[in-house]
Amino acid sequence: MPAIESVLPVGHTEDMSASVTVTVRLFAVFRERLGQSSLRVTVGPEATVAAVWSGVMDARPDLELLRSVTRFAVNGAYADPETPVHEGDEVAFLPPMSGGNA
Repeated sequence: MPAIESVLPVGHTEDMSASVTVTVRLFAVFRERLGQSSLRVTVGPEATVAAVWSGVMDARPDLELLRSVTRFAVNGAYADPETPVHEGDEVAFLPPMSGGNA
């Protein structure tokens, strides 16, 4: 499967000069299924983490089933889907992890 270089949500009609580009860091199952550790996503200027997720899911709807168990982070801090994103932010998709000793 070819790597995703940049994702625009379906129906994206906003002026590209007003858009925001973020880097999405991929871990575990996301990295395995997409075959890469990060990708760039372009969203509208008032976008949230949820919009970034939707942009990726538009390109890979098979991953949508993971939403209920996925956490997010923006610039290294846990974030809710409603968290706004800004130009240059790093958004991480964090699936559940297992392993290690208690």
